[in-house]
Amino acid sequence: MTATKQYNIFRFLRRFIFAYCYKSFFCPSSVRVKLLRLCGVHIGKNCFIGQFVLFDDLYPQNIFIGDNTTVTAGTKILTHFKNSQTGNYEVEEVHIGSNCFIGMNTLFTKPVSIGNSTIVGGGECGN
Repeated sequence: MTATKQYNIFRFLRRFIFAYCYKSFFCPSSVRVKLLRLCGVHIGKNCFIGQFVLFDDLYPQNIFIGDNTTVTAGTKILTHFKNSQTGNYEVEEVHIGSNCFIGMNTLFTKPVSIGNSTIVGGGECGN
């Protein structure tokens, strides 16, 4: 099997797991966290990931979430974006510290660093 075919199979499986974690009503947070770690997202200990949380499936290795952090439903974390000035796609890292609470429907784009023990209100846009 060529490296390209292996990459395509891995990417397909990763997208399938992301879709399952996103849509599954009966998937407990602990299982969701383990599956997301398997896909490359860096998630600390004792974290809660709610339903309908969307992670960037192209660059999941650029997402870092600290220990004891809660990410509630509807949050979207993207690590790539199109720069409107240059027209190029840029890839950066998103860091969320330990002991944080991320409110519902929060959108993270571009490079973002959220410090430890921070509360991000629902519907905020961090970029």
